[in-house]
Amino acid sequence: MVYRYLIPFLFLPNTIKLRIIRFYVRKRLGWKLSKHDVIWSSVFLFIINEKAHLKVISNVFYVTFRYKSEPITLRIRPNLSSDIFTFFQLFISKEYQPVFNLLVDKPIKNILDCGANVGYFSVQALREFPEAKIFSIEPGKDNFIELSENLQLNANVPTYQILHAAIWNKEEWLNIKEEDEEWAYKVHKSDNPSDIKGYTLHSLKNKAKFN
Repeated sequence: MVYRYLIPFLFLPNTIKLRIIRFYVRKRLGWKLSKHDVIWSSVFLFIINEKAHLKVISNVFYVTFRYKSEPITLRIRPNLSSDIFTFFQLFISKEYQPVFNLLVDKPIKNILDCGANVGYFSVQALREFPEAKIFSIEPGKDNFIELSENLQLNANVPTYQILHAAIWNKEEWLNIKEEDEEWAYKVHKSDNPSDIKGYTLHSLKNKAKFN
């Protein structure tokens, strides 16, 4: 039983090892646990239980595992905590599974992912509904890059479209600035065409050209 955990642990990047060690030491001593250490320890158990593979390329973690009998490879930026929290919510806590269960017998052909973040849900949805096409919209510059990377790793171009934009109550240019809190943005109307374009839900559906 010990070897089941020890051997995978030895192959983890040092940054994750330290978080896991800190988690179990703090837990043993009855100290307060940080949410980051709890999440990374959960990911470690996920890697073991799902027989997942973890590698590091240019300081980015690549996690490969099977989902709905198909492989998924996702990028996780270790220094940006929202990535690992999103991974935890979707693939460990499985927060969207009740919704997927309700739609399992429905002929889902088109999916509009507004605020797609780094694309984990987009990838998950394409595995849940392999006949569907997805249109993913993300306003954050860095997140949009990750969205593109994750979809390229897991899907063919005809099955997805991506757009660097925001959903809004009308079509206009928007200035979007990240706040200190995770996943928080401050949005202002802008007259600068180099800023982010805001689209209504109706215009996005037309832009996606769904059948």
